[in-house]
Amino acid sequence: MDNSINVCVCISSKHDNRTPQEQVDTLARFHALEPRLKFSFVEYTDRPEVRALRGQPEYVQARGRVAPPSAELRAALADAHIILCVDLPFDMDVLAPQLRWVQSVGAGIGQLQHCGLDRLDVLLTNGAGIVSDPIAEFVLGRILSHWKRFDYYDQMQKAHRWAPAFGRHLAGSTLGIVGFGAIGQAVAWRAKAWGMQVLACRRKLSQGEANPAVDGFYLLGNLADMLARCDAVVVSGAESPETYHLFNRDTFAAMKPGSYFCNVSRGSLVDEAALIAALESGQLSAASIDVATVEPLPEDSPLWEAPNLAISPHCSPAIDRFSTSTWQLFYDNMERFLAGKPLINLRSCRFST
Repeated sequence: MDNSINVCVCISSKHDNRTPQEQVDTLARFHALEPRLKFSFVEYTDRPEVRALRGQPEYVQARGRVAPPSAELRAALADAHIILCVDLPFDMDVLAPQLRWVQSVGAGIGQLQHCGLDRLDVLLTNGAGIVSDPIAEFVLGRILSHWKRFDYYDQMQKAHRWAPAFGRHLAGSTLGIVGFGAIGQAVAWRAKAWGMQVLACRRKLSQGEANPAVDGFYLLGNLADMLARCDAVVVSGAESPETYHLFNRDTFAAMKPGSYFCNVSRGSLVDEAALIAALESGQLSAASIDVATVEPLPEDSPLWEAPNLAISPHCSPAIDRFSTSTWQLFYDNMERFLAGKPLINLRSCRFST
């Protein structure tokens, strides 16, 4: 009788920056933990524009843009008890009837919550914390660059022109963080170390919730009250129907005039037309986005021409330690899974509020 525990690894090998020996050593660690583990490697990755669409309310539009799973993938999924992935095909309840646990590589799991996992008795865990530090560094770098006028100095140097212009303090300024998961917490600690006042907004608050890096917590329903106090706002919240276009015309109007906006969450949280209008009117002094509603961002998107908007192509994480951290989290959770203990970063399989 075959008592194997089948693990299907669907992540792309081109994103694995471990050495061949490190890959061998990693699998040896897993087999030492549990000899019955049987790994299969079958890549499955959605195109970025499809992945972004699958995390939005009209996700059904993505069905026609997703290629049918290959015969090799179908066979691997049919036997899989555990999956490590970024993306998954639709109809997982049919394709993977033996599935018990899915470990997502990314922190964002909107693209996985419409694929049928909710119709199975499945655990879903995400990669929260794997890239929280580099994303937090990116966020503070964006704010620092704008407030210290680094772009202006670069332009002045290129023009061979000596024209002093001074930046502003970070210390004593107020930073608002919308979404206080691993990324939001990493941002908070760094901002506090620079002497900023930190406010955080969460969908739910525990009684007496406190954090040494946070000067005040707000519920999502009181977001406008927090925004009015902030010199800069960073969005690092989860994608859900409740947060769809959370930042819209009214939200931007509630922000302090001349404040700074940064989104490292998902494009669906921002009404991009409202963001452009806020920049054009001067309600926002500047903004940066690492994500967009449609990815890759189309060449004819008006976002490219929006004033004082810095755009990066969803690359705020750093990848130099990504693979090692991903497999370490997978190992830690595997140890817990086999022992029947609660898993790290357990999330809901259902895309809902």
